[in-house]
Amino acid sequence: MIKGVGKQIVLLNNTDSDIFEQAIFILRSGDKVQYKDVVKECERMMNHHIKAQKEPPAHNWWKIGFFASLALVAILILICFLK
Repeated sequence: MIKGVGKQIVLLNNTDSDIFEQAIFILRSGDKVQYKDVVKECERMMNHHIKAQKEPPAHNWWKIGFFASLALVAILILICFLK
């Protein structure tokens, strides 16, 4: 559906980023926003996304240790019964 409403769009080219070639932000309708506030919000969003991409996934090492210990105990019990 096409409406006759004009939207404000911020287009960032040449971001000097290894991840983004271009970023497009479409502003919500409503009050006019100052340029510095738009830039600050765009930077915040891009930095958050880049940080999220670089962080390694969290592993639950305690689960791996628990199940490895459980398997070891099961093997030892099995060896004791086979003797």
